[in-house]
Amino acid sequence: MHTSLMEKNHYIFVVDGGGTKTAACLFEKKEGNFIASQEIARAKGKASGLALGVENAKQIIESLLGYCVGMSGADLNHAHIDIVLGLAGSELPKRASELKKTLSHLGSIHLISDAHMALLGAHQGKAGISLTIGTGSVVWAMSSKGKIKRKGGWGFPAGDKASGAWLGYQAFSKFLRHKDGLPSKYPFSKALENHIEETIGNHPDDWHQFHISAGAKDYGQFAKTILEIAYNDPSDEFCKALEKQVIKEAIHLIKAVQKKTPLPIALNGSVALAISSKLAAKRPEWHFITSKDDPINGGLIALDIIKN
Repeated sequence: MHTSLMEKNHYIFVVDGGGTKTAACLFEKKEGNFIASQEIARAKGKASGLALGVENAKQIIESLLGYCVGMSGADLNHAHIDIVLGLAGSELPKRASELKKTLSHLGSIHLISDAHMALLGAHQGKAGISLTIGTGSVVWAMSSKGKIKRKGGWGFPAGDKASGAWLGYQAFSKFLRHKDGLPSKYPFSKALENHIEETIGNHPDDWHQFHISAGAKDYGQFAKTILEIAYNDPSDEFCKALEKQVIKEAIHLIKAVQKKTPLPIALNGSVALAISSKLAAKRPEWHFITSKDDPINGGLIALDIIKN
């Protein structure tokens, strides 16, 4: 293919895939760097994190690419395409290698962590910290010299403390203890009890069936309600205690990567955003910022770094 033709028909497909949902965007590269590429279609889908399996990720990515191509009318048969995958679980080497191989027919595959992509987008490729707490929990930092540091993100249930999955698991474990009439430090939240029973059922058989098949996403579905109760009802000791543990762990993660000269901190993920005001109040000496770009644009920055 002639270079001139490639320049006229060069697309970039960026995927931000976590443990709960996936966002994707198709760009057309114009003159200049990859960061200046023009968005031509955007789509959303189910979770594509690699912890859920290679085949699942493949199906979601191919489906979203097909949708974006159909929406934009892009002709990929006469074009070069770079595919930037920012996926949770990208650190799983066997699955990462298998996914890249199985998608190689689509174009040039570039695989990084979704949290790394969020870091690049949050600070537009400059020094800073990105704390991501959604279904999982991880913190990434980049120094002014471009050195990357990462803590957490080991996956549920052994890791990802303070995450949505961890919150839901803690709540469900105490819910079962409450139903057995066993003692606990805090009385179980009545509002949360009602929510769990409305979600999975009110019979012991329902609870057992949920427990033996539940994964990170299943437990994570309770996190929003837990934090909403903690925010709206100060008398709910149980949910307030869980919220305090999330804030404490968030501080531990940030301290693990923070420099003597503090770096700006961007928060990503539903849980991190839900505790943002209380986290900032606990650490007024830290500089919390609103992400300058979404993780999708972090994918363009990553590609620009890779190519240049």
